[in-house]
Amino acid sequence: MLELTLHPVSPVVEGIRVFAEAERNKNLLKLQFEIEDADLQILNGFVSGKYSDQQLQRQNDLWQTTCLEAFFSYADTLRYFEINLSPCAPFYNVYEFSDYRVRHPSETTAVDLRSLNVNQNSLCCDLVLAKEEPIYLSLCAVIKTVAGQFFYSTKHVDSKPDFHRRESFTLRI
Repeated sequence: MLELTLHPVSPVVEGIRVFAEAERNKNLLKLQFEIEDADLQILNGFVSGKYSDQQLQRQNDLWQTTCLEAFFSYADTLRYFEINLSPCAPFYNVYEFSDYRVRHPSETTAVDLRSLNVNQNSLCCDLVLAKEEPIYLSLCAVIKTVAGQFFYSTKHVDSKPDFHRRESFTLRI
């Protein structure tokens, strides 16, 4: 698993580490996140459960609390997708963008969340993508504690946290 880095302008958070990985098999994408929280600082933390696609519910604004995220795009296109996963309930969302922060007005059908498994400190999900071609990916986390929100990612490219920046989609799978 990759250890995600805290955004450089954030104050140091002792005791919290975030790890993530992505695996791909044709059009199946598996995401896994693990969080170490030695001092139990995270608000809205993990609530164990296994959820099938029928139990999952779309919800907006998950990033305003603890939220595990992935952003990806296909080669040679401005179009990209944002996946938000809640570790404390069967909530998620998938957004499609035609360009930087230009969100497609309707729910995307190009990504289908099939299952979500949450344990004490980890989350794993299976998604089906509309295409089998390679993707460029960024794995991210918004962690909310009593001290505020902290932003972790595989790569930060701006002076403020911004997971939508295409230059941060550096994992090719």
